[in-house]
Amino acid sequence: MSLVSRHPRIVAGVGAVLLTGSLAGAGSAQAAPQDPSTISDSKAPTAAPGKPYVTVTASRLYRRMYPSTDSTRKGGYNRGAKVGVDCKVNAQNVQGNTIWYKIRGEERWLSARWAKNTGSVRLCKQVFRSAESPVPGAVG
Repeated sequence: MSLVSRHPRIVAGVGAVLLTGSLAGAGSAQAAPQDPSTISDSKAPTAAPGKPYVTVTASRLYRRMYPSTDSTRKGGYNRGAKVGVDCKVNAQNVQGNTIWYKIRGEERWLSARWAKNTGSVRLCKQVFRSAESPVPGAVG
C-alpha cells in the first residue's frame, strides 16, 4: 500500500506546501529572493557584498531575531558566506566577544564571535541617529 493511498490528505497538503511555499498559501507579502551565500547546499563561490560585510568563520552561524543566543534562530549561514552588515551593537557576550552585527536590510543579527569583518562597521547608534536603538536593551 503506497503513502498516497494510505494518507491522501497528507500528500495533498505536502503538494500544496511545495507549490505555494507555505501552509497559508501565497500572500501579497512574498519573501525577497534569498542571497545565494545563505543557501546551505550551494557550492558555487559568490561575489562579496559591498563593504562593510562579514565572512562566516564557524561551520554554521545562525541569524537571530535579537542580538542574543536566547533569541529565536531565523536561518543561518555556512562557513565562508559573505554577509552585508549595516552596523554593530554591544550586547550578549559570546565566548569573550560582545559585538553583534545587524544584517544589511534585515531585522536580524549575527554574533561577531564567528564572523570576520571586512570594512569599517559603525555602531548602530551612529547609523540610525534616532532616540531609540534598533534593539531594546542593546548598547550602540
